[in-house]
Amino acid sequence: MPYTENDSKVGNLAVGTNVKSLLRSQCSQKPSFESFSVHTCESAEESHRLGKVFGESLETDSVVAFFGDLGAGKTTFIRGLAEGVGLADLREICSPTFNLLNIYFATKTIYHFDLYRLPNQKEFFEAGFGEYLHAGGICCIEWAEKIKDALPYHTHFVSLSYLGEQARKIEIR
Repeated sequence: MPYTENDSKVGNLAVGTNVKSLLRSQCSQKPSFESFSVHTCESAEESHRLGKVFGESLETDSVVAFFGDLGAGKTTFIRGLAEGVGLADLREICSPTFNLLNIYFATKTIYHFDLYRLPNQKEFFEAGFGEYLHAGGICCIEWAEKIKDALPYHTHFVSLSYLGEQARKIEIR
């Protein structure tokens, strides 16, 4: 649903922007993710498309911290982000729950962490993972609350929450 003059606006986006209307082909400009924005996605496909547009906007050395419950759509969003960065085979994208890190090679290398099973921040750095935060690619970190205090100042924060069976609220800052 397109926003009206009465809606609260942040950058080029309205708070509560419906992704379906945002991503229609007739959109004249891409959304800006430089400031706080809130999006409503009615399906996994819409979350994926939002991730793709977001991925297209990321610079080398970007760090993206993901927050949300199990099944909220973090990996779906990252799959879209990877498409936006130019990854050809999206089937490669899966949550690295047991090995903590998957690396995908695209236009920009993607370092995909899942810290769900990580006991604490200290273990992240003892394993040498801290070097990936500045490795010249895009670092995506699921369950980033485990290392939140150690994230670089330029980190993008993406929070996903349930609005219904398929619908999600996605906040990007």
